[in-house]
Amino acid sequence: MYDYYKKGSTGFRNVGFGATINGVPASVQRNPIDVIYQFPLNYGDTDSGESNFLVTIPTLGAYGQQQMRSNEVDGWGTLYLPADTFEVLRVRSVLQRTDTIYIDQFGFGIAFPEPETIEYKWLAAGMDQPVLQVNTLGGTPTVVRFVYNPEDISTGGLDEATTMAPAIFPNPASDLVRVTISGTGAIELIDAQGRILRSVTFGPAQREAVLDVSDLMPGAYGVRRAGVSRTAPFVIAR
Repeated sequence: MYDYYKKGSTGFRNVGFGATINGVPASVQRNPIDVIYQFPLNYGDTDSGESNFLVTIPTLGAYGQQQMRSNEVDGWGTLYLPADTFEVLRVRSVLQRTDTIYIDQFGFGIAFPEPETIEYKWLAAGMDQPVLQVNTLGGTPTVVRFVYNPEDISTGGLDEATTMAPAIFPNPASDLVRVTISGTGAIELIDAQGRILRSVTFGPAQREAVLDVSDLMPGAYGVRRAGVSRTAPFVIAR
């Protein structure tokens, strides 16, 4: 799926998205559109807005979503990251979404609310994306990312198979996680604090393994190659 954005002097907006639906490429417009930020942004500013979309799925039915976004610029100051320092504003966004599914075969639809999503975004002048972002879903962190652009990164001696993060499915997971890698070596399952919970070694002909995570508490975790910092994050939700 590809999100479409529009940036202007009055705000930054998500106007819709593109996806392949039942094998057919399609574009879906939000109406009204999702106003992610209103410009100018100043500490203490608040705003809110509604956005909706409806996707018709040929031969099956339709899927739609109603979203309410409430924004607050709730902080400002100096943010210190591993490779950079920024003067930032922090925007806290509360997203309340209700999904609707209509099934042609049965001739009726159902609506159900999603868990509340909260986005924390640290914004710096001159940067096209948040320099730090933390998302929570139902109170559980699901996304943590930040800008990391040191001037000199040495990658000598590392091939693509060594540095590539493993692929994980499903995500979020409940009881089992399927991990796929390129090449051989060991992978490590880590928690949100970076502690290694278990390790699995891949043989020469093995590309996939299934990890049992039914004994772990719901929350944010990650899988990485042993000795490599690049991590594939995933969430356990039940």
